[in-house]
Amino acid sequence: MYMLTIVISPPILQALASLGMKVTKTRFLQFSLFSEIIQIIFILLFCRAFLKLNADDLWLGHPQKATFYMMGYGAGIVLFTAYILLSLPIKNLVYAGKGSMPALDILLYLPAFGIQSFQEELLTRGLLQRVIKDKWGVTPSIIIPSLFFVVLHLANDGIHVVSVLNLFLVGILFALMVYATGSLWYAAAAHGAWNYVQGVIFGQQISGIDLGGSLLRFNVNSNNTLINGGAFGPEGSIIVSLILSLGIVYYYNKMKHKDREIIL
Repeated sequence: MYMLTIVISPPILQALASLGMKVTKTRFLQFSLFSEIIQIIFILLFCRAFLKLNADDLWLGHPQKATFYMMGYGAGIVLFTAYILLSLPIKNLVYAGKGSMPALDILLYLPAFGIQSFQEELLTRGLLQRVIKDKWGVTPSIIIPSLFFVVLHLANDGIHVVSVLNLFLVGILFALMVYATGSLWYAAAAHGAWNYVQGVIFGQQISGIDLGGSLLRFNVNSNNTLINGGAFGPEGSIIVSLILSLGIVYYYNKMKHKDREIIL
């Protein structure tokens, strides 16, 4: 049923949108991202009706939701900006001036990527991580959803060995964020910020997806696929592997200090 919502929700919203505007490639992508509201509703209803899980069970009941969301968004910005800052000195990227994305699209992508990222985190780090933790413990609840997160992206353009590794690492990172903060909002915001600044601000491929424009332009200068990520974009780069590994160490330590009863 979840897969069915993925198939039918984009055409529904795109059909509604086409009643009032011309649906360009950019609008098609934006409404596909917005359509993931349908998956969010489905997952929440499934958790409540069949698994008897409430907001607290899914790490959504934190009393400081807005604060943690903003903190997570800041973390996502820092993590991806680190890739840009590390790429410039080694000439992996070169700054090419201002981009061509219209202001309306820059604004629309902000909530669109927020919804898309929240949907993926609700499914993997909310539902799966909670159910697996309760059944098998902390370590499987980190590893298994991270593997599932990889599977969700296997059909993306340009995927290769390093990008698969990085998808797995970022899954672990987001899982540790949830355990370290006790909030799914933090991980969802970090995920959304990563995608937004990667594609909309810096003009890089988002897991093989090209938005066709951005606020700023950074052209790939290196011919080394291990460095530039190839057609998959930065998430296929060993630079991102390093950044994610450092992030994992950081949030693992935060998790241990937060709850000393958690043993991996």
